[in-house]
Amino acid sequence: MLRTSLPMCLGLNLLLTSSLAAAPPTVTHLFPAGLERGKTAVIAAAGTLEPWPVEIWVDRPGVKVTPAGEKGKLNVEAAADAEPGTYWVRLFNAEGAAALRPLIVGTLAELSEKEPNDRATEATPLTATAMTVNGQLAAKGDVDTFAIEARKGQTLVAAMTAHKGLGSPMDASLQILSPQGFVLAQNDDDAALDPLLTYVAPADGKYLVRTFAFPSAPDSSINYAGDPKFVYRLTITTAGFIDHAFPLAVSRGAATELRASGWNLKDDLLLKPTLPEAPPQGPLFGREEVATIWQADLAGLATARIVPQPGQVEQEPNDAAKPQAVTIPAYVSGRLSEAKDGDAFRFEAKKGSKFEIRAAARAMGSQLDAVLKVIAPDGKQLAQADDVKESRDPVLTFAAPVDGAYTVEVADLHRRGGPRFFYLLSIEPATPDVEVNAVAESYSVAEGKTVEVALTIERDAGYAGELEISAVGLPEGVTAAPVKSLPKDATAKAVKLMLTSEKGTYRGPLSLVAKGDGGLVRRVRTPLTGLGTSSGALWLTVTGPPADKKEETKVDKKE
Repeated sequence: MLRTSLPMCLGLNLLLTSSLAAAPPTVTHLFPAGLERGKTAVIAAAGTLEPWPVEIWVDRPGVKVTPAGEKGKLNVEAAADAEPGTYWVRLFNAEGAAALRPLIVGTLAELSEKEPNDRATEATPLTATAMTVNGQLAAKGDVDTFAIEARKGQTLVAAMTAHKGLGSPMDASLQILSPQGFVLAQNDDDAALDPLLTYVAPADGKYLVRTFAFPSAPDSSINYAGDPKFVYRLTITTAGFIDHAFPLAVSRGAATELRASGWNLKDDLLLKPTLPEAPPQGPLFGREEVATIWQADLAGLATARIVPQPGQVEQEPNDAAKPQAVTIPAYVSGRLSEAKDGDAFRFEAKKGSKFEIRAAARAMGSQLDAVLKVIAPDGKQLAQADDVKESRDPVLTFAAPVDGAYTVEVADLHRRGGPRFFYLLSIEPATPDVEVNAVAESYSVAEGKTVEVALTIERDAGYAGELEISAVGLPEGVTAAPVKSLPKDATAKAVKLMLTSEKGTYRGPLSLVAKGDGGLVRRVRTPLTGLGTSSGALWLTVTGPPADKKEETKVDKKE
């Protein structure tokens, strides 16, 4: 039998306690997952949060988050002028940081669902014509039900944010029911796994909105699924709801008013987009810079792509027999208004010219499953694209084989159409570009130690130049030699940046930038696991002396 002296036991116990306390926080989800602008809320962070309180970082102004007295609870305040949309929140301590979690600021009054509300007779009544419900399908078999009054002819809109916007591992369904529980309408997926459902009320009265879910990663079960991570935000309204705005692109150089599209809206409703400030070094984030479109008294939020010059709007007729002429670069907002509709656009190109063509649809909330075709001057098809990687939006590149007029055709894969089958077609010269991603979003290094930041590099449109990747704005006592990615060796696709801590402590953002030929500047980003997006908000923790030395010292003192 192993015998251990009491002093040694105490020392081991302290070592174990120290190891547990010296761990970065982890956060799986926040609940509720948002709040109304101009309001405050107490939000629970689920995860490992020892020791408490933690520190908190938010990616932009408008939202203030502080730890409450009770462990795991956060006091959140959204400013009256906070821009609606997603704010990224990171909890951290002296040892490291949790993954970024999304927190959504909305424009409507909000409530959190209360159990029991599974049955029609238990439906939670909504006290306004437009509200956002924060809910959880927290256990296997859970069903949530809500009641709202509607007048004859009004369109009842129910729209969920869960899998796409919050990373909830759920595939939800929405139903509209009669007061007696009969299903009147149902939707399972809209532009992605999250459902959106509309229903025109045939008579004045009460209507029920019910939701349940299956796991987003299919398994062998046939029951309604549930888990505390199944967090959602459900907007229910009989008032105005913005689905998208047209046109779908805006330019910094031209004032643009966009016509709102959705339900229960005035036909002439025009909105001005909110454009973020232009990055001082140029488009650090590449092509995907967007503006938000919203109105304080309306539900829903739309986006528009920020493009370098004013775009165009498609003009019917513009089918394959009579394509619409465009000039390059072209940014065309279009819509396949009816089944079997197809739009065509023609542009002039010189032999050898290379082009990149994109149809953004699902990424903007459209129901369109777009297919692109390129037709040569002689009428032969040169290229076709449907899905790319995990996206259902197509991208293709091609080089013009001869001088002449080329045609780009846009259609739906299943030949469907309607008001929500919209797209933004971009035809641009294929400019060599790069995308650099960090494998992880958070890094920790102790004094006198080095941490490795693994980076992957994707070279687009034949980019064959050198890249230099460096850390900018490092805290005092931390150094990192720039690393180079060369086009013809192993560094072309992957490199490692080494961060060394010589002294001090630090907890804060880590900014990495890649610079290449022709003034190319791109911020290093990292994929956010389970959220279908990426972020440039990397994090660095410098912990001071190595933890093992500090723990050994404590054990020695007890012995």
